[in-house]
Amino acid sequence: MQQKLAGWKTKFLNIAGRAILAKACLNDIPTHIMQYIHLPKEITKKKIDQIQRNFIWGTTSAKWKLHLIKWDTLTKGKNNGGLGMQQSEPKNKALLTKLAWRAFTNPTSLWASLLINK
Repeated sequence: MQQKLAGWKTKFLNIAGRAILAKACLNDIPTHIMQYIHLPKEITKKKIDQIQRNFIWGTTSAKWKLHLIKWDTLTKGKNNGGLGMQQSEPKNKALLTKLAWRAFTNPTSLWASLLINK
């Protein structure tokens, strides 16, 4: 995620542009890994969510900026006054639950038998 952010200059984007870019790209980068591996809270909350928060508000390692709205508010749905950002921890749990459900409903598939026997 840090490598992607290195190419995006936050000083050229306003907060709306950074929020759209974070929602469209930064949210999806760790999704593939989260489908198969349970990530600890130290990674989901303290790393992934923090990188997204800092990018939205324009905070860099050289310059800290004030976060004007709580992360909990930003992660609310658009109908509830938020931006619809996704928190990493519930997303990780949902993806792993989906994987478990697919293994439970179709235990004879090759990937499910590999997963169950592993």
